[in-house]
Parts: sequence; C-alpha cells; structure tokens
Amino acid sequence: RLLLTLAPLFIIGLAAADAGTYSAVQGTLLHGVDQQLVSIQPSVTNVLTNALFGHGPQGPGDGFGQADAFPAGTYAELIDADSSKVLAVGYLYGGSLATSTSHPVFPSNIAKHSDTLTVSGSGTCHSYRVSVAPVADEQNLVSVVAVPLDGVDGVDNTLSTLLLFEIAISSGITVLVLLATFFLV
Repeated sequence: RLLLTLAPLFIIGLAAADAGTYSAVQGTLLHGVDQQLVSIQPSVTNVLTNALFGHGPQGPGDGFGQADAFPAGTYAELIDADSSKVLAVGYLYGGSLATSTSHPVFPSNIAKHSDTLTVSGSGTCHSYRVSVAPVADEQNLVSVVAVPLDGVDGVDNTLSTLLLFEIAISSGITVLVLLATFFLV
C-alpha cells in the first residue's frame, strides 16, 4: 500500500519539478532578451530618427559598427505617442531600414506601454519580445523595438526542446516507477 501511495506522489512531484524548471529557464532566457533590448534601444532609436528626419549617421550609436550590431530580425517603429501614428518603421540591417512581410503584431495602444512584453508575429516569426520606451530629447515620440523569439537559437526553440526532454525523461521515469510498483506489490 505504501508504494501505491508513494508512486502517484512521486509522479506529481516530478511534474512539479518539470514545471518549475521550464518556468525558471523561460524567465532566464526572457531576462537575457530584455537586457539585449535595453542595450540596443538607443542605437535603434538613432536609426529610426535618422530615417525620419533625413539626416545620416551621427557617430556612436548610429547603428553602424560591431558595437551596434542588431540581432537578426530586429524590427522597430517610431510612433507619435499622442496620435499613435507610425512615423518610421522597418527591419534594421546595420544603420538602415528594410521592409519585410514578417513583423510583430502590436496591441493597438502600444505607444501607451512603457515596458517589455511578448507579442505574436506574422510571417516567418511567430513571437517577439518588445521594448517600448520614450525617445530622449524628442517630445511625444516613442521607440518600439522587437526581437524575434523563434529561430534556431531563439527562446521559443530552446523552450520547445526543453519541454520535449522533460516529457521524455519524466515519462521514462514514470514508467519505471509504475513497473517497479506493479512488480513489488
């Protein structure tokens, strides 16, 4: 009887450990992406304002050079916070903007956010981590920067792989515990 009581408790504990591991890894990965967003936000904003106001590179932080290399698929918008009108938009490649059919799907009130959030995407990228911040020295302008979470080295791929390993390992251990319980009882 003791084994019949302990086996389900063991399985529940194993599932709880899997959920805790998944949650901890997800939090750590998203924290890393958030730090990356904070570090590239000024350079991305410079690229957007340069495109909007028609002047070229302005020196450090202009989007050029290894220090300002943006993650593949970085998408950005410059928005008027009062009217929510998009003033500059595109994917960033070095110090210039490009267009693509893939993009994040922002909530209608994205200019009112002042933090990071995860949104879905359209096209080849299914989810993005987004940072929204006011533009320094530009009254009523908001910079929205999005980095894709999927891809070979992306957060979504890492979490999917972790989930598959957790399911496989937990299933194997559960089968062993159930077989041991069956043969011992």
